[in-house]
Amino acid sequence: HRVPSDRSDELGELADTFNKMARGLEERNILRKMVSSSALTAATSGDDEKKAREGARREFIVCFVSFTGIETAMASMSPEAALELLNRHVIVASRILHAAGADIDKLLGQKILAVFPPELDAVAVKTARRLQAAHQEGALSFRPAVGMTIGSVVTGILGSGDRRDHTIIGDTVNLAARAAALAERFAPVAVVLDEALRLRVRDIGSYESLGETCVKGKSHPVRLVRLLDPKRRKSSAAFGRS
Repeated sequence: HRVPSDRSDELGELADTFNKMARGLEERNILRKMVSSSALTAATSGDDEKKAREGARREFIVCFVSFTGIETAMASMSPEAALELLNRHVIVASRILHAAGADIDKLLGQKILAVFPPELDAVAVKTARRLQAAHQEGALSFRPAVGMTIGSVVTGILGSGDRRDHTIIGDTVNLAARAAALAERFAPVAVVLDEALRLRVRDIGSYESLGETCVKGKSHPVRLVRLLDPKRRKSSAAFGRS
């Protein structure tokens, strides 16, 4: 809301101050819809921005969600129809992630990069299953492949001046991307976790080991597992050391 500001006395100054405050709140609400909550905090707090510029190491559950096959479908559509299809999938998945307590760090075309705080480990795994359930229920036309890992990441601001970006980097992010790529190779596409996350969650449900995979920056291979849908049999997709 705005108030009339057509006076030159103290009441006019108060009206100007109120309108500036309202404009600031409006801009913050718009920004909240465009960036992650961590990016918003860093951008609007001097102390947090300083820390973000210096970089910080934190533990997160990193989650990559990919809508396998959607790019092929979009290639034969008009730009408007393709954007509508992709947007519908992103909206449904984002709502599920947000409701579970995740912070969406990036929207990367047909992929979503999100993070959970480590204390939500069991919730994160249930959310991965919930994303696939959304496909079975008809809310998503394409079944989402999910790669999920837990570990240390570096958070910070990249860039300067007029273009800056808050991001997360590190081996944990690379491994989550590798897990998501592996999840895409199953029929149907799956949820793939690292062994560290599996060991943290007591009731993870049915799963199978996928052996070891090498990730750039790590001196030793990392074990991955695939969550199994009890209603389906194991697929025969190739997996293992890569």
